Amino acid sequence: MISYYRILTLINKRYALVFKPNKKRFTRVVKAHKAVGKDLKDVDGNGLHHLFGHFKKTGIKYKNIPLHVWGLLHEVLRTNNRSPELRNAFDDCPSDSLTPGEWIELATYLLSFGLFQEAVVCRHKSHASLKSLKSRIHYNLQLPNLLMSSLFDQGLWEEHPGRMTDSHQFKLSPFYRKFFGKEKAIGKEIDPDYYELINGKRMAVIGPLSFDKDYSEEINGADLIVELNALESKREGAKSKYHGRPDIAYYNNGRIKRRTKETLGNLIRDCKYFVFKDSSVFKNEDYEQVMNKSATKARVIPGSAELTWNGTFSMMEKTVSDLLLFDPAEIKVYGVDLYLSFDYSKGYGNLAPQSLSSMTINFTAHDIFTQFSFMRNLMDRGLIKADDRLSKVIGLDIEGYAEKLEELYPVYVHDGPDDLKRKLPENA
Repeated sequence: MISYYRILTLINKRYALVFKPNKKRFTRVVKAHKAVGKDLKDVDGNGLHHLFGHFKKTGIKYKNIPLHVWGLLHEVLRTNNRSPELRNAFDDCPSDSLTPGEWIELATYLLSFGLFQEAVVCRHKSHASLKSLKSRIHYNLQLPNLLMSSLFDQGLWEEHPGRMTDSHQFKLSPFYRKFFGKEKAIGKEIDPDYYELINGKRMAVIGPLSFDKDYSEEINGADLIVELNALESKREGAKSKYHGRPDIAYYNNGRIKRRTKETLGNLIRDCKYFVFKDSSVFKNEDYEQVMNKSATKARVIPGSAELTWNGTFSMMEKTVSDLLLFDPAEIKVYGVDLYLSFDYSKGYGNLAPQSLSSMTINFTAHDIFTQFSFMRNLMDRGLIKADDRLSKVIGLDIEGYAEKLEELYPVYVHDGPDDLKRKLPENA
């Protein structure tokens, strides 16, 4: 059976760009950078002809955007200097110039170049474009699902039409049932034991950053403590944050696959639960040997891609969204600022910022604006709490967040493998 998404791709891939299979845009982002790199090296050219070629393959009708906008983009990327004229030029484009998928694809490329404010403008237009008659016709039965994702991203989910709760997608998604339907005890259906552990408890979730003040007593006063990507061999930073050991560890499968059997033996064995990103971890023979010797229980996070308008969640957002399914009394997040600093805890395992020259490209895999909107919307509705550091970040609007990112990250065009060694500016 051919899926509706596949049919739409064959008929008009411009509209298909916004569907879930296209949320993983990293490969296309790298190709866009290579195209721009060629344009910047073309001494006889003064435009973005290679990038336009990439747009054609992707499905972006770039000619619907005035030519002078692309001229401004070329100049910004050529000089590595931002210009308010470029942001204003995108802002002046009617939202129906492109489809929702085209706008969000373009926003992802701009984000990868370090053009955060322009990316936010395009992101807003992708939501506005979804409301057009053409979009509603093209998305047909899929529109309720896309509209719910859009409403959630904008923090407007409590204003959704009631008919959406009758959709097939709604009934299949524990997250839609939780956030849109406000159902209780969904987690009990997913994992009764885990529900019994979490329900009604005060949760402290520990992120990767150093703390700006001592929260150790507050954290130890929580009913349950959660660490992310917790390996015994990587706990130096965590040990300085509070006195105890985690009750629950949420873990990224990719990290498991890179560990030797000996390192896997350092998994924190006296956790009550180990929660993994997806079920592929259970195919790891070394993992099975270690976990079979441990009393720690294990489970997998349900897929949460339907909540995102673009990209996928990182582990912090996956952790928070999963915990909320199990009706805790409180979730408070510590040691996170959504990439507005490089102040990682010692021993967390992150590389120094000088090694992260292409960080803006990496931001597109999960999309930092999707994650910012998610955390801000949850906090605005009282579903989570945050330490002082994260509270200040979430207190910004998305435009203010984009401005803060531009203070830290440079305009950047990735230009092949050797360029990965380029260092960020000293003030970064």
